[in-house]
Amino acid sequence: EKLEESREATEEPPEAGCDSEAEYEELEPRLKYHRVGQGNTDLPRILDKDFITCLAVHSKFICVGTNWGNIYILDHMGNNIQGRSLSGHSTTVNQISVDEKGEYLASCSMDERVIIHNLFNKKTYSTLKLDKPVYAVAISPNFAATQSYVTGDDRLILVEPGFIKKQHRVLAEARPNCGAIRCIVWANSLVVWGTEEGVRAYCLVERRSLTSLPRPATETDRTAAFIQASDEANFIAAFRRSVYICRIAPDPNSGRRVGQIVASFSFPMTVCGICGFGKELLLLSQKEKEKPQLHLVEPGIDTYVELAIEELKVRGFERYSPANFRFEQLRSEGMYFIVCPKDIICAQQRDRSDHLQWLLSRGKFKQALDDVQQGGSIGEFTAASVGRKYIDHLLSVGQFGQAAELCQTVLSGKEEWEAMAYQFHQAGCTSALARHLPKSKPQLDTSVYDLVLNEVFKTDREQFLELINSWPSNLFSVRAVTRVVAEDLSRQPNDQILNRCLARLYELSVSTRRR
Repeated sequence: EKLEESREATEEPPEAGCDSEAEYEELEPRLKYHRVGQGNTDLPRILDKDFITCLAVHSKFICVGTNWGNIYILDHMGNNIQGRSLSGHSTTVNQISVDEKGEYLASCSMDERVIIHNLFNKKTYSTLKLDKPVYAVAISPNFAATQSYVTGDDRLILVEPGFIKKQHRVLAEARPNCGAIRCIVWANSLVVWGTEEGVRAYCLVERRSLTSLPRPATETDRTAAFIQASDEANFIAAFRRSVYICRIAPDPNSGRRVGQIVASFSFPMTVCGICGFGKELLLLSQKEKEKPQLHLVEPGIDTYVELAIEELKVRGFERYSPANFRFEQLRSEGMYFIVCPKDIICAQQRDRSDHLQWLLSRGKFKQALDDVQQGGSIGEFTAASVGRKYIDHLLSVGQFGQAAELCQTVLSGKEEWEAMAYQFHQAGCTSALARHLPKSKPQLDTSVYDLVLNEVFKTDREQFLELINSWPSNLFSVRAVTRVVAEDLSRQPNDQILNRCLARLYELSVSTRRR
């Protein structure tokens, strides 16, 4: 099934003071979308018999965890890279984490196990059996060197190499009835995790807690927060209707690093995922059994500005609640993955080609041409190709003079000029192009100049005289043009312009014979 183009993007209304909708300029989209697993790929076949419970993303692949305990390594289009699933879990996979190099993968499950997979040899590297379901895991970004990972149930446990065997160090333990750790992110030395009670951050180098972010009292839904960390100094967290941007920085008084809330706001819809988007945020939201929405917002202190909304029709959205959705970010590629049990939608930052295509589709030809002239060609978009589209547009709206002037900037080769001359002829505006035709480098076929002179002679004899005065005699058929003028003059012998034209043609004829 093809991702529906009618994403029903909801745009901001015109600002107060606009007299009409015509004064409101359409905003260019910031993202483009495609469905992972379109065509003859493996993902649809996987989802025929199973459904997605978690996802991890890497620049080389995506890792899909399923309800039946399987883990599939797919490319970004949905093809199974390894040709099989990774085995080890007997039931639902809760979270997957991949190291920075894409060499090792950690997974945890309701079967109380944490498994480290070596993706090079496709073998299980190690297995940790705990005494309760494990809901969250994060592998060290540099696992090959550190051999460390963090697990979460009602405790946050750091597993790292010991002198003889692995050491299990409890970094934090939840208070009674506070719920299990549901998500963990690891960025450099920073580990951030979320429970029903809030979010905490821990520094592995300093071996101490950096900050604690309690669940707001206004949050009646006790679902754990969603977390993303861009580096060891910044992370974002979202409860169901509360969003926080946090920074780890030295305290002005003690000098010790602590967490600081730099922006926060309440959101009117149920948030089911959050990702950074430059200085802005992307929030995934859903009302139960309705299409999920992706919001682009600019955060502030106790407020936000909504810049755009995209409504997405994912497969089976009618059967889902916010708890069924996941939202993952591949920062290095500018890719965002909206995940539900039976579908994965990939949102990507639009590039310059997308920008040019949008400009052309909206009739903004001058802006598109300025872009390629200043920024250079990209793919199919060159100054020549965009310029020709602009010329076509100008001809279609009757702006013949502007189209002719543009030809001097856009056209270069002989064939291009000749094709354009015939296009102007078909549009009935040859005279507009006449004075812009090149006389050399390139010099066109004689038939082109003859065609232009013939058409101009019919409509504007002053311009005809100007052309034969400025064009060298080797450009056109002097004898043939002379016959046409002489024949017309025989019917209008007192026409001064015709007499001057014929005199000039006789001069050219004599000079041609002398050569």
